[in-house]
Amino acid sequence: RRRQSRKSRRRYTKLGGIQVTTSVRAEDAAYIAGLLDGEGHISVTFDHKRHHYLEVKITNTNVAVLQFVESVFGGRIWVHSKATPNRLTAYRWGIGGKGLDEFLETIQPFVRIRARQVEAALAFRATVRPFHATGQTAKLNTCEMEVRERLRQEINTRH
Repeated sequence: RRRQSRKSRRRYTKLGGIQVTTSVRAEDAAYIAGLLDGEGHISVTFDHKRHHYLEVKITNTNVAVLQFVESVFGGRIWVHSKATPNRLTAYRWGIGGKGLDEFLETIQPFVRIRARQVEAALAFRATVRPFHATGQTAKLNTCEMEVRERLRQEINTRH
């Protein structure tokens, strides 16, 4: 029998009623979960209009490590801090949107240190409403805002 390529061995999972294709090997997910545990950052920030944004980032001085993460999950890489005589250039990888859901779901079984943060981040993402045809989301009611604020505090206190 012919051996299937990695891309053709896809699993299908449901995230919030949406079918998502994931082809991440367990070894890769475990490695990346370790990077998030050791070098990562999960937080919720908000802008001047009080729109909340979930952020997942990994920082490293070895850009090849982050390029590997980008090749598996997407996202983007940028220079976090430039080199000085005593420090190497630090690079940062980050992901958002629909890719963030797949990332969190895939690494969740392997995360140790940030397991509760990942769980809270997934609960936070479940409160996100889809965009209307107008390009805006529906307003959240007071109860939903309280839940989001509680989750934001839970995520941000576990740095």
